[in-house]
Amino acid sequence: MKKNSDSVYARFVTALREKCGISGGRIVVAFSGGPDSLALLHLLSRAREELAIELVAVHINHGLRAAAEEDLAFCEQVCRDWNLPLICDTLDTLSEARTRKTSIETAARDGRYRLLSHYAQAHRAEAIALGHTMNDQAETVLANILRGTGVRGLAGMTWRWNNRIRPLLGFQRDELLNYLQNEGLQWRTDETNESPAYTRNRIRHSLLPKLQEEFNPQIITALAHLAANAAEADEWLRRETGEALQRCLLFSSEKKIVLDIHRFSSYFSSVQKHVVREALERISRGEYRADFTDMQRVQELLSHGRIGKKVSFGKQWEMLLDHGCIVIRTQEQQAFTRRCKRGEKVTIPGIGEVTVSAPMPRTADLHLPPSRFEQLVDADEVKGEIIIRSVLRGDRFHPLGAGGTKTLSNFFTDRKIPLHVRGEIPLITCDAGIIWVVGQQIDDRFKVTTQTTSLLHLAFKEFTL
Repeated sequence: MKKNSDSVYARFVTALREKCGISGGRIVVAFSGGPDSLALLHLLSRAREELAIELVAVHINHGLRAAAEEDLAFCEQVCRDWNLPLICDTLDTLSEARTRKTSIETAARDGRYRLLSHYAQAHRAEAIALGHTMNDQAETVLANILRGTGVRGLAGMTWRWNNRIRPLLGFQRDELLNYLQNEGLQWRTDETNESPAYTRNRIRHSLLPKLQEEFNPQIITALAHLAANAAEADEWLRRETGEALQRCLLFSSEKKIVLDIHRFSSYFSSVQKHVVREALERISRGEYRADFTDMQRVQELLSHGRIGKKVSFGKQWEMLLDHGCIVIRTQEQQAFTRRCKRGEKVTIPGIGEVTVSAPMPRTADLHLPPSRFEQLVDADEVKGEIIIRSVLRGDRFHPLGAGGTKTLSNFFTDRKIPLHVRGEIPLITCDAGIIWVVGQQIDDRFKVTTQTTSLLHLAFKEFTL
C-alpha cells in the first residue's frame, strides 16, 4: 500500500516540476473537500518541504448544495489537522447565471476562477492549483467534440495556463481514490455531480461508461493521448499564428487590429483563420471565441467580399474588408458631438483633444510650422457656435483650392483614406458649415486672405496607445 502511495507521490512531484513549472513559492489550492481536491491538497502538503512551497487553501460555497455547511466544516477540520491556512468565500451562482444569461455550470466555473485569482493576487501566489484529473480531461475533450471544435478544443485542458496549474492531469480518478484509501482519508461527496441536468455529468455517467464497455476499455487514456497530441499541434499553430499576425500587423490598439491584406493572403487559409481568431480573442479580451460557422463566414468574406463588407461576431465585434487591409475591431464607435467655446480645449474620448484659440489679431509675422494637426482660419468667417463632431452621412464641404463642394465620402475616397479610419476623424464645424476636416483639409471659405484681420488657431492632439 505504502509503495503505491509513494509511486503516486513521486509522479505528482515530477509533474509539478516538469509539467507545471513549480520550483518553490506560494500556491493557492482550490479545495472543495471532494476526492480530487483532497488528493491534490494532501499531495501538495507532502511536497511542501521537498519543493519549498507554501500553501493557501481556498474553499468556495457556490450556493447550490444543502450540505454546504458540512463541506465547510470538513475543510476547516482538514486544514487544522494539516496545519494549513484556509480561506472561505461564497458565490451566488444562481443569481450570476440569471444576470449573465448563462448556464449554472459556466457561472459557477467563472465565479470560482474569479475568486481564486483574487486570492492568488492578494497572497502573491505563484500559482493556483486545480484538481482536474485525466477523467476530467477525457470529459472535456468529449464535451468539446459534441459541441463542435477544432485543434484547440481537442487539446482540452493544459498542465499550466498562465498561473493555473493542473498537476493531477496524469492521474485517473480511480488511482486517486486508491491513494486516499491507502492514506486512510475520507472525503466529501457532492450529490450535484450525479445530476443528469448537467452535460458533464451525462458524459461522465452515461457516455464514457458506454464507450468503455462497447468500444474501448482504455477510452480515458486514449482521449488523454488525443488531447496531448492536439496540444502539441496547437502549440505549433499558436506559434505560426503569432508570427503571421506580427508579420501582417499594420496597427494594434485595445479596440482595433489592422492587418495587411497582401501579406495576409500569402498564408494558407488554415493560418488565416487562426490569425483572425487570435486577433478577435485579443480585441474581445477572451470574451468571444470564434466557432466553425464564424470562420466559414470569414472565409466567404475573404474570398468573395467587396470593400466595405463586414462580418459580425456577436453584438460587439466585427471584421471589415478595407482598402489594402483587414480590420478586426469593436463595433463602430458611436457618433460624437462636443461644443467648444473659443479659447477652450475639448477632449473626445478615444480620439484626441481639440483646441480652439480665442480670436487674435492677424500680424505679419504670425505663421505655423507645417503640420496636419494645426490650422489658422479667418475668425470672422466662423459664425455662431463651434461644434466638434464625427462624420455624418451626406456631409459636404469645399476643400481648400477646389472648384466647388464635394461629399466627404468622395473626398475620403479621393485621398484613399481607409473606411475604418473615417469614423474617427473629427470635424470642426460652425453655423456656416465644416471649418476643418481634422488632419486633412480646411474648407476654402475659412482660409486666411489679405482681407483677414482676425484669426482662430485650431489644433488637434491625437491620443496614442
